[in-house]
Amino acid sequence: METVRLTFKEEFQLKRKNHIMIMWIANAAIMMMFAAFTSAYLVSKSTEGWMYFELPSAFWKSTAFIVLSSITMFLAQRGARLGKMTNLKLWMWITVLLGFGFAFSQYHTLFTVLFDYGIVLTGPESNISEQFLIAIAAIHLFHVLAGILSLLFTAVKASRNKYTKDDYRGIEVCSIYWHFLDVLWVYLFVFLLFIR
Repeated sequence: METVRLTFKEEFQLKRKNHIMIMWIANAAIMMMFAAFTSAYLVSKSTEGWMYFELPSAFWKSTAFIVLSSITMFLAQRGARLGKMTNLKLWMWITVLLGFGFAFSQYHTLFTVLFDYGIVLTGPESNISEQFLIAIAAIHLFHVLAGILSLLFTAVKASRNKYTKDDYRGIEVCSIYWHFLDVLWVYLFVFLLFIR
């Protein structure tokens, strides 16, 4: 049997496609998990004991952080694609800062603001509607922390000039995940905003 040898460019493109495909498969798995959560939320909403809750306004601030970070991530990827590595580095680090802003805002909302609203995870004062709110936001925050690690790793590599105009697949893969987290949060936020 004859062995087919790929050129460097063909091998690079194949690896790029594989990395991107794996990221989309991971995103699909995460989306199915959150679809299950929101489906369970809808089913539970019709049960006895469901209480209407007020969504904290602090979630608006965290939403602004993640939407802005998605814009800066787009600008970072655009810088890499155009070979403007200074722009790549700048926008990557701004994305990291906005990612930390989102994470801190969510953490503060989950562990301070919700408590001030009287929303707790366990105990006699808790109810299933509030437990869903906390669980959905906390699990998304966990995925965001993984995204921030990815952003940090990618930003450090960019700062060390490890990406070029011809090879920036790490930026692409990181960008896919980060944009996915943005869209996922906006979906969850709108869902919780209108279905309480």
